Amino acid sequence: MEMLGLSLLIIFTGIATIALLAAVGLLMDRSMQQARIFLEKNLTRAFGLGFANTVFLILLVGLFLGLANLLPAIQWLFLLLAAVISIWFTLLALFGLSALADFLGIRMGVGGHPFRIRVFGGLLLLLSSIAPYIGWFLFFPIMVFIALGTAYLTFFRKTSPPDSILEPTE
Repeated sequence: MEMLGLSLLIIFTGIATIALLAAVGLLMDRSMQQARIFLEKNLTRAFGLGFANTVFLILLVGLFLGLANLLPAIQWLFLLLAAVISIWFTLLALFGLSALADFLGIRMGVGGHPFRIRVFGGLLLLLSSIAPYIGWFLFFPIMVFIALGTAYLTFFRKTSPPDSILEPTE
């Protein structure tokens, strides 16, 4: 009975993850288009930027957690800062993974409504990330680095992206 519950939990978590990626893409459609263009043009730059920012944010959260243990009088402040940075990291990763799902859905050649494109791209992203060992320790971290770099390029770049090569088919 426990195995059935665990299997259902995994299945429903996968469905909810794909739905979340598609919903974020639909809610932030214009930003998703910009992010997709950045992915088309600057994939390696997005990876490098995401990797550098991930290392920096992990070190910063570690520093704040260490300071929280050393200074119990203002422990709440350092824990709050660590929580805010972690939430910021998670939201940027979610946006970037949604853009990556959109990008993969278009690259797969899925036509139709943008929701369908994002669902198939999210399904591909999820299934490739849960593959044992290669997906867990290689593919998923690389995708998170690319997703974070794409989010940074989309939200903090001063110039607008160049025109897109790939357009979703209606």
